[in-house]
Amino acid sequence: MNKTEFSKIDLYRQFLRVISDSMFDPANPHDSCAVGDLVKVDPSLEAEGGDFVMVESGEFVTLMTLVIEDDKRLFRYLNPAWPDVIEMDDKTRIAGVVTMKYRQRSVDVNEPETEVARV
Repeated sequence: MNKTEFSKIDLYRQFLRVISDSMFDPANPHDSCAVGDLVKVDPSLEAEGGDFVMVESGEFVTLMTLVIEDDKRLFRYLNPAWPDVIEMDDKTRIAGVVTMKYRQRSVDVNEPETEVARV
């Protein structure tokens, strides 16, 4: 999303919907963000290594993971198909830390149906 769209969002009152698979790790789906997930972002928190954060870089804002290596703050996507890494500099800032993720439970049509006992 671009910075103009992001600036119109009240992060204290709204969730953001994940619209790409950049933060989905196929090897670890439960600890990643899938397309359609909702995330709550708190702009007042201080980010720590391993946090999911909203990164403002140039004209765009994107969801990434904060990695701290050798006193450098790097931002990476979880999906190995998205190899981009952004290094923290004077044009990059953390716009907020993800505090909650919501994923709607889906029904797998290939899964056999289970009978429900009636009381």
